[in-house]
Amino acid sequence: VSPKRNPLRLCSGSSFGRLMDAGLDKLVVIGVRDFANSSYHIDKANSRKTDVHIIPAYELSMRTVDAIVGEALAFCRSSENIYLSIDMDVADQSKAPGVSAPTAGGLSIREIMVGVREMCQNQKIKAIDITEVSPPMDEHDQTIRAAATVLASALAGLGSR
Repeated sequence: VSPKRNPLRLCSGSSFGRLMDAGLDKLVVIGVRDFANSSYHIDKANSRKTDVHIIPAYELSMRTVDAIVGEALAFCRSSENIYLSIDMDVADQSKAPGVSAPTAGGLSIREIMVGVREMCQNQKIKAIDITEVSPPMDEHDQTIRAAATVLASALAGLGSR
């Protein structure tokens, strides 16, 4: 979005920067597609290497879910509480078409389920949410069902503590 039309650069990705500016301790973002995001926000995140850790989408296919979850939790080890926000835009558009920014090359629903369940087994996870589900854009409730399954995986992880 042009800075002339949107001088505050507010968009779906700006909430992360605003949270960091407000004092959020650590932020890990898994599955960002750098080509699909504003260079302004990517540059801002990269300038805060001690507070922000990005694991881009292109790395996900080269690593195990366990390794990615382990890396994310290790980055947050000094934090007492972890808030897990699951943005369904991370899923491949073929599996979750009902999101605000459907893009090819995302994670499978199974990969998201496994990662979320594993993450939620950690005692530091205190709250979760699922975002970026847009029912009007969905096809045959595919994304809604995927999000519900991801939520069930999160609850299973919380329940196994």
